[in-house]
Amino acid sequence: SINVITKSLMDQNLTFCCFREDSSMQQQSQYDHKHCVDLVESRDRDGYLAGLLLPDTPFEIKRSFYAVRAFNIEISQIKDASRTAGSSQSDNVSIGSKMRVQWWRDAIGSIYGNSLASSSSHVNHAVVRELDEAVYTRGLTRRSFETMLNVREKEMALKQFDLIQDLINPSEDTVSNLLYLTLIVLV
Repeated sequence: SINVITKSLMDQNLTFCCFREDSSMQQQSQYDHKHCVDLVESRDRDGYLAGLLLPDTPFEIKRSFYAVRAFNIEISQIKDASRTAGSSQSDNVSIGSKMRVQWWRDAIGSIYGNSLASSSSHVNHAVVRELDEAVYTRGLTRRSFETMLNVREKEMALKQFDLIQDLINPSEDTVSNLLYLTLIVLV
């Protein structure tokens, strides 16, 4: 039966086409995972070390863990990037920052809408591809990602917290959702 299928594929000049595609997809997947691990290692050392303690099998656990941590790093850098860009706006959030938050909002929407199409700019981002895989394999909740984005967006407009509670609430919202997503990854 296998010989018949192989011969049929050979007759149609389709031999090994799928194997090459799988190989390139595996290489892309390895690159994406390495990108997330490197990002977490350089920007979230505690998260990186915690990830090293995760079991190697199933691999999706470690892969999803680093994807979630890399997402947190990406969205937390939006505010920092707007400050270093030398924005001339004193009280307003820069347009670039708003666009980056919206890009991430659209990326999450694409992942959960099953429309991560090859024409989308989101498919060209390693963290988005890894998150897409994590959502598919581990069942991560959309609400947690959206809450984290909403909190980060609100933080961009703040220059200084007036009360300690103003600092605690957004911190709880981001960290608790990050931990919640990590828990889902581990279960």
